[in-house]
Amino acid sequence: IAFVDEQIGRLMGELRRMKLDKHTLVVLTADHGEGRGQHREDTHAYYIYDSTMSVPLVFWCPAVIPAGRWIDCQVRTVDIAPTVLALLGMAEQPGFQGRSLLPLLAGETTDLGLGAYGESVLAHETHGYGQLWFYRADGWKYIHAPAAELYDLSTDPGETVNIAARHPDRVADMRRQLEGLIARSVSRIATGKDTTQLDPKVIENLAALGYIGGFVPPSAKNELDHFLANRGPDPKDHIDTFIKSVRAEDLVHAGHDDQGRDIFRELIAAEPTNPHLRMWMSFNLSKDGQSMAQLAESLEHFEVLLRLQPDNGLAHFRMGLALVQLGRHQESLDHLQRAVEVMPQKVYAYEYLAVALAQVGKTGQAEDRFRQALALGTAGRITYTGLADIAQQEGRWHEAAEILRDGLIHLPKSAPILNNLAWLLATAPVEEIRDGNEAIRLAEFARQLLGSDEPSILDTLGAAYAETGEFELAVGAARRAVKLLESAGFSELAKQVRSRLDAYEAHQPYREGS
Repeated sequence: IAFVDEQIGRLMGELRRMKLDKHTLVVLTADHGEGRGQHREDTHAYYIYDSTMSVPLVFWCPAVIPAGRWIDCQVRTVDIAPTVLALLGMAEQPGFQGRSLLPLLAGETTDLGLGAYGESVLAHETHGYGQLWFYRADGWKYIHAPAAELYDLSTDPGETVNIAARHPDRVADMRRQLEGLIARSVSRIATGKDTTQLDPKVIENLAALGYIGGFVPPSAKNELDHFLANRGPDPKDHIDTFIKSVRAEDLVHAGHDDQGRDIFRELIAAEPTNPHLRMWMSFNLSKDGQSMAQLAESLEHFEVLLRLQPDNGLAHFRMGLALVQLGRHQESLDHLQRAVEVMPQKVYAYEYLAVALAQVGKTGQAEDRFRQALALGTAGRITYTGLADIAQQEGRWHEAAEILRDGLIHLPKSAPILNNLAWLLATAPVEEIRDGNEAIRLAEFARQLLGSDEPSILDTLGAAYAETGEFELAVGAARRAVKLLESAGFSELAKQVRSRLDAYEAHQPYREGS
């Protein structure tokens, strides 16, 4: 933070010294203090001090804004949209809570007297600490936390000395202003005025950019209820936990899993009901490639996490996958089903529930879930290959081919879909479906996409060559698949391919169901 602030300070100085005769530039910014107290280990998105909340704002509009204007009074990001519309000569939209800054830009006034609102819910929603709000006005900043904070920004721009105890009247006044602002917003939401339901695709795009993510517990309380209650430990008292958890995550990302986990175990011992610590540990111990002991340990953390956050859909999903690996199928189905219920727009929740249902023989229910995933419009290869597998098992060969071809329209470079369709075209017991040459083309494309020999694709190539009568090539591909499978320890799969190899050596093609 200190380094970034130093660089911003240098940039500000350079901008002030620039001769702006060729361009029009205006920067609006709150003061950036140089001092930093003992709580300056701010973590972005967790705390709401100016070191992370105050940013420069630059407007460039030669036709309207006088060159070189510099404005130091407080403005807000909520004012940007009304200002842009005003610069374009367009009417302000109904429902805006911000104000146009055009009077400042035109030099009509030097300060609009705007009070700024800010909040952070992350420490509350992830770690279970108290929520944070602030109101910043007239050179003062009030932070509504489990332990209230007040800063005189004119003498303490670095927010290093909390003077709330010295100014109870100012604290009470700024708290009332903050409460009133929240109450007015809650009223607007309650009436449905000026609210819009985002399209699921928009939400997905925002999540990909990092603006939406994590678990937000559902609650019957509105924002004002949260503000008035404001329960939970004060985030300021847990800065060390933030720092250590970030260090642990960095260690894991650098490949030092054991060291990172040891730090998390230490933190969990100190804060056993911290949801973030439990979630991180459970997810890390249940990722691909973990031992049975690690998966078992992950379940202990999942169980505590889900007692703390029973509607955490992602935790239900990841616990369901861990239980599948441990062979506890009925329990896994319960958690995967719950994941679908609380994350109804997540395709992967339906896909993996369907896979789990198919594994225990509930193919009808599995097909229903796959089709629900398909209806969401963003289904992945698991949905297409899973639906096709079920259709093949039930002898619906034409439908299986149609599903896979549809999958390639949406996912034209999916090696699994290419391979599965090639296998079907090479081995289907229905003659009009088979097309050996097309099967070879698809399998070779899948092989090219992967960039290396993969036993399942070699097995498909063997069947495709046999379908076209190229038995020598079929034998070569099958032998290569057997060798790779045996060297990797997949003896049962190697045995299945060897049985097909015997047929190719006898100049006989392979047929599904034969």
